[in-house]
Amino acid sequence: MSLKDDIDKAILEEKEPMYLFYRLRDLIRRACSKNGECDPLGPNELQGRYQYMHVAKTLENKGLLAASEALLLELWNDFGLRQLEEKSRVY
Repeated sequence: MSLKDDIDKAILEEKEPMYLFYRLRDLIRRACSKNGECDPLGPNELQGRYQYMHVAKTLENKGLLAASEALLLELWNDFGLRQLEEKSRVY
């Protein structure tokens, strides 16, 4: 399954908002990690950005604006560390 399929499945299955947040966060962070499906320094980095936006909008639409922002900050931190470690720009 692709990241998009996993995200869409989670959105349909999870009814509890915080469980949805944690599940989506885990999917995005795993996919956007080093050597992940959407590694920001790999060929599918754009797909990771699109899916992050999909997750962020979904969380916002469910009234979880702070959760959406928290996910963005976590990803920024992850990517900032990657930049330091690998001396390569992550967008």
